[in-house]
Amino acid sequence: MESVVIKPIRQREEGIFVLIATVVILLCAGTFIVIKRQGASEKPLKWYQLSAFSQLSAVEQGVFTDLYTSAFDIDIYHMDNGEEWPDIPTLEANIIPPFAKDAVWEKRGRITWELITLGNQTVHRSLYIGKSSDATACGSFILFLEHFHTMDGAYFYGINKQQPFTIWYKAGEFILPEEFSEGTLISSGWKEVIPYKGSDALSSIGRAQ
Repeated sequence: MESVVIKPIRQREEGIFVLIATVVILLCAGTFIVIKRQGASEKPLKWYQLSAFSQLSAVEQGVFTDLYTSAFDIDIYHMDNGEEWPDIPTLEANIIPPFAKDAVWEKRGRITWELITLGNQTVHRSLYIGKSSDATACGSFILFLEHFHTMDGAYFYGINKQQPFTIWYKAGEFILPEEFSEGTLISSGWKEVIPYKGSDALSSIGRAQ
């Protein structure tokens, strides 16, 4: 049985057309993804919020990043250890930043941390309160974790929340409210810190180049 290979009359031209079509598809897909991500994340800040990218110093950005990362580990610990929150000595012993007292901690204002737990059987709240010892080097922070539990053991983060925590920042005088909630923190001068947005990341890349 014979097989015959029939070559296209314009083999080179067809290859070029395929390459152009591939490039166009990739460019369109990439543009759509960027626009989609920016549109989803670039919501205007509320008056009690600030941007981690543009309104915190480099040192404070480091503290915020460490808190943001550690918050997920703390949340998992809470769920895996009888709904107990890890205390400060535990976090320090496991060298969890920004709680570990290392050389970086010294440069970041020597923040002293305190754990306050609140709530009841259906509401679990904890605040990791960090008071800066050197306000000129770094402001103070609060990591506020909150779970709402149902009677069958399931839990959720609250209305319009996609994660179990918020991070708060205050420069200057350290003031804590008598009762802790998002509303009382706001009235005491604390600002909720919002992470990097899509445009922030693109801006960082542009500056680096």
